Formats: sequence, structure tokens, C-alpha cells
Amino acid sequence: MKSDSRCVMKNKNGKGKIASSLVFISLVSLLAARSNADPEGQKIPQHDAAAIIKLVTVRVLDQEGRPVTDLKKEDFVLHDNGEKKVITEFEVHTLSEEGMKVGSSEEETEAAVPIEGMNRRMFLFLDIQGSDVTGNTNAKKAALHFIDNMLLPGDELGLLGFSPTRGFLIQEYLTTDHKKIRAAVEKMKDIEVMPSAGSVSGGELDDSVRGRSGGSSGSTSGGSSGSSGSASGGGIFGYGGISLAVPGSRQRHRGDFIPRMLDLTEALKYIPGNKSLIVFSARNIGPYAEPLGREFASASTPVYTVNTRNWIREGVMTLSVKKKHTFSDHPLQDLALASGGKYFADIKDVETISGELQSLTGNFYVLGYYIDETWDGKYHQIEVQVDKPKLQVLAQHGYFNPRPFAELTDFQKQIHLFDLVFTDKYAASGLLDIPLAPLYIAGEKETNCVLLSQIAVDEKTGISPVDVEIYALFFDEDHKIVKEINGEIDLSPFGEDILIPYFQANLRPGKYDCRIVARVKETGQALVGTTAFEIPDTSSDDKALTSPLLFTAGSESKVFKFSKSKKATDRELSLGDVYRFLPKNHRLIVRKIGPGTKNLLAVLPLTFAAGSAPAFEFAARLHPESEGETTELPIRITDVRSINENKDILMMEIRLPELAPGEYELEIEALGKNTTVRLSVHRSIILR
Repeated sequence: MKSDSRCVMKNKNGKGKIASSLVFISLVSLLAARSNADPEGQKIPQHDAAAIIKLVTVRVLDQEGRPVTDLKKEDFVLHDNGEKKVITEFEVHTLSEEGMKVGSSEEETEAAVPIEGMNRRMFLFLDIQGSDVTGNTNAKKAALHFIDNMLLPGDELGLLGFSPTRGFLIQEYLTTDHKKIRAAVEKMKDIEVMPSAGSVSGGELDDSVRGRSGGSSGSTSGGSSGSSGSASGGGIFGYGGISLAVPGSRQRHRGDFIPRMLDLTEALKYIPGNKSLIVFSARNIGPYAEPLGREFASASTPVYTVNTRNWIREGVMTLSVKKKHTFSDHPLQDLALASGGKYFADIKDVETISGELQSLTGNFYVLGYYIDETWDGKYHQIEVQVDKPKLQVLAQHGYFNPRPFAELTDFQKQIHLFDLVFTDKYAASGLLDIPLAPLYIAGEKETNCVLLSQIAVDEKTGISPVDVEIYALFFDEDHKIVKEINGEIDLSPFGEDILIPYFQANLRPGKYDCRIVARVKETGQALVGTTAFEIPDTSSDDKALTSPLLFTAGSESKVFKFSKSKKATDRELSLGDVYRFLPKNHRLIVRKIGPGTKNLLAVLPLTFAAGSAPAFEFAARLHPESEGETTELPIRITDVRSINENKDILMMEIRLPELAPGEYELEIEALGKNTTVRLSVHRSIILR
């Protein structure tokens, strides 16, 4: 059972001047995430005023609607709340078949090279309730055409929607796994479309009479995070997958759409990067379209709206009046233009839609200027002009100063949690924050997997000693959640301690991924860990090894179990139940061992058919994860205890050679004496 265990923090240093500024702004404005390169950067922000660089994304089009990419910094004029600002940072981003490239006033765009961190982050939004059946079918075709023909490997894509039965939902969060998004689009159910009270003929819905009255932007509950978690298939992240249906939006009336979209704009303000929203809908939100568009603009998220209503019918007389109203004057156009995006009227013209989306989202400028940032939540109006005639400038209309994490709505906090759990870039980072170790448990009915984690309780090097939420999610090969555990813990009694929470699951044989999030409730400070592992199929085996617990000499670890249930009738094994005797004066190893470690102590359960205790010879090997030779390790069995007629517990001492820092896989093998039986287990360890 080889594990690939990695864990990451919310932000990491990017490459390039403006990319670094993006990371800095993210650090001071929301997450209080910590940099592994600078221990002082691990302190929680104090929310004082600070001079930082504000970045504004700007798109410039010519008279034909084509992106203009040859402008210089001196061609732009920018005002913030009426005050002209000095543009100190300038980059032009262009999209080609090779990927995103960046240039500046000082270097030619042709000489630019792709940089990390400037990929596109796009959300597809399928408004199932706001379209008729034909419109939903056409929307899916247009979305799939864009996915199949326009996406680049580094693009992050997410899938949102609005259903008459579930309300606002996140079907898939931002990911570079485009096949997963494609499958999610295909699974979105047209059958969910049903008439709403007051809807007009043909499925065009009118929200203008309701506005915000359908619900409050701060009224969502976001899901409880009590001490007990959720069983498979019904937790905070939805049923059988990561689909999130926001509490408060399940009413079967159209008036809830505006409040939920306002919630979305608030959440998008705290998602960094080059974001855009592509909305497929025929919904008429009347006079609320332009104000909603300005809210998206303040979140630096241009909206590209595609009208799913097809008013063109073969063999019908002229429809010039309806075409003008539907194609030119629809509120979806007001929404798009106010956000800095564009409106597409003909859902059938998929080639044009995909081509223009590709061009508009992939060619833009980034302007940077200094501001005195304060944590008061106030709005700033931005105006960007180009000192050249006949050019159209598309830019955000303004922005809000940040608010402390504790003042965010539950919905915004849940979006933050999604960003931590599901965004691919965190899983791909090399940073280590929460070491994880999956253990396979043989011969037990209640559980066959234990996931060890390790959390440092320290404001500088780990997580603050305060109230913390912890989430553990197990995904199968189809990326569906098969097990979810969440709970809270007060870490104040554990100042400067190392804690080892563990989580249990009973999983079918197969490959799995697991992600752990520990988040401070008050500040949003968060640590994330991720690991991949496999549960073997041993149903036909009469002998099996359980993954070993590993120890080194030192103070005993603080180990505790996170359970999905607190009911006395629910039977769950503990580590003590599985391993039975744990050594005194020894520290439990999750992943890391210190330099100079000479010995490991392994506790290894062995199961077998009742009454047939086997005779084995044991060996241990160390395989480097990178290049290098396998090392045979001296071992010594120090104790054997018979637990029952089909289980023994072995304790063995393993001698380690001098090792270079890096990742290793420890293999323990049992060879049957005078038989062909061969059993083996693996543990991944890191030498710091």
C-alpha cells in the first residue's frame, strides 16, 4: 500500500513581480496563511492599515470586438474614488497555444515566457431553473464545446448552477481535471426544469418583482460543523459527491436567485486570481441586472452571459421586434456589461461563443497601484481609461476593502472551505503542513482504514491554540465523497504541542484520495493535507498484515480519534483496539523523522485463519522515493503477543543507516517458512 502523502497551505509564492503581489495581497487580506520561507509570515494579520499594491484586470477591445494587446503603461489612466493613481505595476497577458504569456512596458510581449500562477480560473454557471428544456440542452452543448476545444492544460474550471429543487449549487469546484468537469456538465439534469409560480410562457423567468426579498445574503447556514461528523452521502459537501446546495436556497421560487448570486459575488471577492463567470440562462432579472453586474465587477469577476432562449424558428415570419428585445435589450446584457464582460444572444452559435470567450478571457492587462488598505469593508470606485480613440475598456468598476474572516457570511466561509479542499493547486504544492499516513487494517469488520494526521499547535509553525474546525474527506476513483468526518476542537489546552488526530473508515478495495482541513473558526487560518492510498482486496486471503505503527524514542504523543458519531450504540475501533499494546516513552511517527534517528519501533498486527498460526521470517527494506538504491535494514523481533485464535501482535526494532534528507518508503515483508506465502506492507516516511 504505497501512499503519496502531501500537504499544503493556502498560498504559495508565485513567480514574477505581479504574481508575488497577488500572493502578498491574499496573505494580508483573508487567509492568514503562512509562508514556509518566512516564519514571521506565519503570524495572523492584525488588520491594521497597510500600503499594498492593488491589482486591476483590464480588457481592451477594438471596434470589431477583438482584444488589443499592444498598449503600454502610459496609455492607461486610472482613478480610485476620483483620485488619479500612479500605475506602478503593468503586465500584458496574452493567450496562445503554448499557454499564458506575460510582457511589460520594459520587454516585448514576443519575448515573454509563460509564468506560473497566471492561469485562467473560470466558473461555468448552468441556470437550470432559468432556462427551458431546449435551452438547457443547448447550454450543455455550448459548454461542452468550449471545454473540448478551448481549454489549456493550466486552466482551472468549476461548475456552478441553480436548480429549482436544490437552489444554488456547486457541482464541481475549480480543477484542472477537465474530464471531471465535462462529466459533471453531462450529468446536470435537464429533467429538473419545472414551472415556477409566475413564470412566463416558454421558460423566461422574471425576478424583477422580488429582488433581494427572496432571502438575505447573510442568511445561509452553510452547514453545521458540530462535534459529530457526517456519514457517507449526506454531509456538508452534499450527497455522494462534492455538490453543494446552499441552505436557504431550496425554495421552489425564483426570488431566491438574486440573494444567492449576491452571496456568490461576496465569496468571489476572496478567491484570488484571474477569475471569470460564464452564465448560461434565459432569466430576466429586470432592473437588478446592472446592480448585480456591478457587484461582480467589484469582485474582479467579469460575467459572460449566454442567452439560452432560442427565439429563431424555421419557417416563421419576421421576428425583428422580438429579436431586438431578446438579443439586444435583454437584462443579461446589462449584467454582463456592468461586470466588464460580454453578452452572447444566440445560444446556437457555439463557434462564436467559444472563440470570443477564449479571446476575452485570455488577453488582458494587469494594472497595479499602491493603496492604504484598511479592514472596514468600504467600497472604492475605479475608473480606467485608455488614451487612444475608438477602443472599448472593460474593467471592474470598483472593489471593497476586506473584512475580517469572522464577519463573513456562512456561505462565504463555505466557499473558502471549498477553495481549501478542492482546488488542484494546493494538492500540487510541495509545501508540507499536515503530514498524513493512511493505515490499512486487516481482518476487522468495523473499519479497514485509519488515517493518521499531525498538527502542530503553534502560531508561528502550525495552527493557533484556539477553536478549530477539522474536516476529513475520502474520495473514490470517481472523485465522489465516500466518507466525510467533520468536527470542532478547542486547542487552547495544547499550546506548542504536537497533536495526532486520526480518522477511521470502512472502504471497499480500491484507490482513494483523502484531504484534511484544519481551520481556525475566528480568523480562517488554515492548514491542508492530502494523500493518495489504496485498500487491497484480501477477501480471499487467510493471512494478512496490518500497516505498522511506527515509533521513535521520546515523549508520548497526544493521540485522539475524530468520530463520525457519538452514539454509544455505534461501534468504532480505536488504535488501542487494533494494535493492543503501544510502547511507553515513545513518540508516534506520522510521516516525519528527525535527523540522526537510529531506530524505529514497529507494532505490526498479523491475522490468520483460526487455529493456524503461521511461522514467518521478517525482513525490512528502505526504498528512496527519488533515485537511489534499496537498503536492507536489520530488524529484531522484541515481543510477540497472541490476541486471540487468529491474531498476533508483533513488536520489532528496525535499525536505520545514515540517511540523506528526503522521502522514503519503508517495506516490511513476511515470508512463510517452508511455504510460498509472502506478505508485505508499506509506510511512507520523510527525513527532515
